[in-house]
Amino acid sequence: MALSFRQIIDKWEHKTTFAQDVGVPYERAKAWWARDRIPGRYFVAVAKAAQSRGHTDVTEQVLSAIAAKPVLHHQDKVAA
Repeated sequence: MALSFRQIIDKWEHKTTFAQDVGVPYERAKAWWARDRIPGRYFVAVAKAAQSRGHTDVTEQVLSAIAAKPVLHHQDKVAA
């Protein structure tokens, strides 16, 4: 299972292609990658786009599981 939304987006060769496949502007896709977040309302589109590219490990359930993980702040990562 992918550990982050960044890893999901990085399955595409370019963020431009990801954005086109999902149906969002490039700047939005770039912001999602930077924030390591994909809004839940896009999970269906992302999962369908991933499946059409052969990324069978990307499903709505996987995206939901990533979203459910607690977010660690920088100081939490350093202390861990």
